[in-house]
Amino acid sequence: MFYIMNRIAIASKMNKELSPSISPEQVELSLRALRQSYQSLIADFDRCSEYAKLQLSQVELLLSVAPRRGFSEPLPVPSGQVQTKKRGRKSFLKMLPTYDRMTMHEAIATILQKQGGAMDTDTIVYELYGKNLGAEEFKIAKDRVTKSLSKGKQEGKWYRIPDRSGVYTASLEY
Repeated sequence: MFYIMNRIAIASKMNKELSPSISPEQVELSLRALRQSYQSLIADFDRCSEYAKLQLSQVELLLSVAPRRGFSEPLPVPSGQVQTKKRGRKSFLKMLPTYDRMTMHEAIATILQKQGGAMDTDTIVYELYGKNLGAEEFKIAKDRVTKSLSKGKQEGKWYRIPDRSGVYTASLEY
C-alpha cells in the first residue's frame, strides 16, 4: 500500500511540474499501463501461491510419514503425482491416467482441442503430468513437451501464437 501511495505522490508532483505538457490521454494511457502491470503481478503471485501450496502439501506428506518409516524406505506418491523410474541417467515420467495410453502428440492435440484457445507450454506440462512435479521432473517434462510442440507445429498439427513464445493453439481461427 505504501508503494502505491508513494507512486501516486510522485505522479501528482510530476503532474504539477509538467501539467502543461501532459494530456489527459497520456494520463489515461499511463494508468492503463499501470493497471496491466499490476494485473500481471497479481497473476504471477497467484502462480507462486499455487506452487507454494503444492510444495507445502509435499512437506506435509513427508512429515506425516517420516516418524513412522524413517527415510530409508521410499515414500508413497500422492495421487495424481508423476512417478519416476530411474534407469541409468534417464528418468521416465508417466503422464496422468487420462493421457497415459496416448502418444505425446495425441495427448497434446487433445488438450489443445479441449482448451479451444491458446495455452502456454507450462500449462500443457501440468495438464499432462499433474501439478505435483518436482523441479527436476518439471524440467524433464517441459523439455519433452517443448520438443513435441515444436515437431507438431512443423507437421501442422497445431500452431504457435505469433509473437508469443511457448504459446500454442489447435487453430488460428478466432
